[in-house]
Amino acid sequence: MNGGLAWKPARAAGLQGDPQALAVHPGNAITVAVANGVQGVSAFFDLDGKHLWYGAFDGQARLARVPVGGGKAQAVELPALGRDAVAYIAQNPAVRTEYAIATFERGVYLSKDSGRSWTPLAVRGNGD
Repeated sequence: MNGGLAWKPARAAGLQGDPQALAVHPGNAITVAVANGVQGVSAFFDLDGKHLWYGAFDGQARLARVPVGGGKAQAVELPALGRDAVAYIAQNPAVRTEYAIATFERGVYLSKDSGRSWTPLAVRGNGD
């Protein structure tokens, strides 16, 4: 709560499985999303705190976005990743329609249209 200067343990009541990723709500630090189990691999709150993005893998990579207050998850189309999956998700604070994803196999992709299309910046760690 103070920029990492002091830490205290947090209880994860009811959490089952092994956590794979954590995301902290940008406007309410006691709200945390946890990607866990075999399929959940990444999590990210939009900077406005209205949506949670999460990555999963069930034989193929998946990315979805769900309203924080509840509602239907919306699938986000991904580039062809093969057996790779989304490890990290980030949003540009200056241009909120820009998102970047990084994969476990060192792929990096940029979307300038809120995830409707993706441009590869690096594939297996090799950029243009």
